[in-house]
Amino acid sequence: MDGKDLSTPQNLDNRYWLSYYSQIFDFVEIDSTFYRIPSKFMANNWSKRTPDNFRFAVKFPKVITHDKRLKDVSKEIENFYDAMEPLYEKIIVFLIQLPPSLQIAEGLDLIKNLEYILDPSFRYAIEVRHHSWLNELFYNYLKERNYCLVWSQQDILVTPPVITSDFLYLRLIGDRSIDERDFGNIKRDRTKEMQLWNNILKDIQKNEKNVKTAIIAANNHYAGFGPMTAKLFAEMSNLQNKVRSFPIVDYQILKNGITTKNKKNITSKKQWTGKAIFHVDINSFFSSCEEIRNPSLKGKPHAVIMTDQDKNNITKGVVATCSYEAKRLGVQSAMPLYKALELCPNLILNAVDKKFYSKISDTVMEILEGYADTFEQASIDEAYLDAQIKFPLLILII
Repeated sequence: MDGKDLSTPQNLDNRYWLSYYSQIFDFVEIDSTFYRIPSKFMANNWSKRTPDNFRFAVKFPKVITHDKRLKDVSKEIENFYDAMEPLYEKIIVFLIQLPPSLQIAEGLDLIKNLEYILDPSFRYAIEVRHHSWLNELFYNYLKERNYCLVWSQQDILVTPPVITSDFLYLRLIGDRSIDERDFGNIKRDRTKEMQLWNNILKDIQKNEKNVKTAIIAANNHYAGFGPMTAKLFAEMSNLQNKVRSFPIVDYQILKNGITTKNKKNITSKKQWTGKAIFHVDINSFFSSCEEIRNPSLKGKPHAVIMTDQDKNNITKGVVATCSYEAKRLGVQSAMPLYKALELCPNLILNAVDKKFYSKISDTVMEILEGYADTFEQASIDEAYLDAQIKFPLLILII
């Protein structure tokens, strides 16, 4: 999802953005999967927050396309499919974006090898970013596999509108000339370009009976406000019925731009516009894990000890962490065991069990990741979350 770019009503909590736009559009492109393979928890959240008829285009992770450049990626693809399993029924296509440096001489055989790994039950669209791919050799290969050549309008390359599959995928990307602080309003008139693409689509609709679906995606860099670009494109195509009204903020205000004067008519509440990053550090994590394993420990002074001794015969070591009941008696992390026992003779001891704690950590981190667009785990019990959960690029199916 190009979540960083997506403007939303000022009085709408960001946790509802995906749900909000799914009431207007039929489709969204997930760009965040390009940067990190999501957890199943996150994929399940995307599914739960959208209507049954809503669809997703899911971008392949860059570890597959850019870092490893399609070489020896079977394990990464397997992990990616597994993570996306909760969203399977809503995935309309997987988007494979190739790096600009990957040319056809190197890449065509890699893509051919990739087809043996890809799950044939899904559709695939391939976006190239080097002109060497734009030839009949590549087009014919895509046609044989019913892979879609992504039509993209961007600053470095405009893909010719060649049909290679039974569906079309147009990405209106633009350049980076619009300041991100201006996102939320139409800042550049793209009417002529959009009309050109619209005429191409109309001609295909009239003459290419095998093409059943067209997907159009746009981000904020294209004209200033991706959702409005999608709405204007639908109007231009006489497909207003495919895009519903903006449910909270007045459509004309968004279309014409929000001025200082009419901003006050939407909300008088001052809004925070900066970054909000959470630092999550779980206190007494190892001890809490032991209480999950043995609930009878709750309410009692106990500690997890770093030691090389058997867990049933701990006589030496250092306190890794302890329960709050032990802390109230003066026991602290990094304290020698003999000192801890002086302060609390009845202290219950458990040896460090990293394997068990890691399993609990994985579950906790999956939950945290489900609430963050950007997530970074710092340690077994510590993580950083971008609290501005911002969802996808665009949003229109014809």
